[in-house]
Amino acid sequence: MIERKQLAVLHIAKKDLSLVDDVYRQILQQEAGVSSSRDLSLDGFRKVMKRLEQLGYKGGAKPKQTSSKTKDPNAIVGPWQAQKIRQLFDELGWHEADRQQGFTKKMIGKPWAQTRSEANKIIEGLKAMLKRQKMGGGKNEQPSEYRK
Repeated sequence: MIERKQLAVLHIAKKDLSLVDDVYRQILQQEAGVSSSRDLSLDGFRKVMKRLEQLGYKGGAKPKQTSSKTKDPNAIVGPWQAQKIRQLFDELGWHEADRQQGFTKKMIGKPWAQTRSEANKIIEGLKAMLKRQKMGGGKNEQPSEYRK
């Protein structure tokens, strides 16, 4: 288990990078195999910090921000993107995590988006699904241009 100071550093990094809780927990799971920072070992802490630094965390210095909506497609998922994805899942009626993860795995090969580029792919895919659902009336119907 890590010390309180190390926990504090993790939470500061999370805040500085504007990570939503889902993305932060995904990083913990992928890098250290835990779902909570309280369960981190020292080795796990180092792996998570390395990943956070790859995402732009600078330690004591605040990350440089010119805009709240950066244009870098490899930057971490923005809070507005995570919000939009949740909104689209709700509109589709996909409240089950398995269904959401299945869709994102099909779109990007991962259970959750980690970059803005991946989040954009998911958002556009969900918009298309919503459009299809509205056109066809059913959840699994194909759009009219694909019907025989």
